[in-house]
Amino acid sequence: MKFPFPASGPAPAFAAALAAAFIAAAAVPLAAEEPVGRIAYLDGEVSVVRDEAALPASEVREGLALESYDLLKTGADGEVEVRVTSPAAPATTIRVGPRTQFTLEIGKVGGKQQTTVDLVAGTVSLKVAKLTGSQSVRVMTDGAALGVRGTGFSVSAPVTGDVLVTCDEGEVEVTAGDGTVLTAVA
Repeated sequence: MKFPFPASGPAPAFAAALAAAFIAAAAVPLAAEEPVGRIAYLDGEVSVVRDEAALPASEVREGLALESYDLLKTGADGEVEVRVTSPAAPATTIRVGPRTQFTLEIGKVGGKQQTTVDLVAGTVSLKVAKLTGSQSVRVMTDGAALGVRGTGFSVSAPVTGDVLVTCDEGEVEVTAGDGTVLTAVA
């Protein structure tokens, strides 16, 4: 069998160093997920699913640190307010209505710090501080993607796939699944 690299010289040394780095990285435990937000208020039935398992109801309370990809669910009488606390994200408050499911993610995308609310179903209202040039905030639903520019707005996304956007201040750019772009303006 022929290998594309010679058996001696810089290529095997590089491969050995790379393998050693992977082994060393695997031996060091990963740091706990940094919190992206905290529950500031809750009332009624509210649950959090983390790593495919529901957190015990006794842990779901005001002050709970939320991680990227936590799924928040509110029941018929549930309401929750989440404050985004990541220093990389703009100051954001998310108010969640009854019968809502969503996840929150904060990460780097193309050099920008992106905050994403993935709304599965229900209603969320966001109050977003003015963004810097390296920040973006968006709300994703099955039917649309909303780009935020530092504003206050609400999004309702029933399971039918429809989307209702109301803008309290500023403007929100809405891109439908078919590529149509609309702007909601206060």
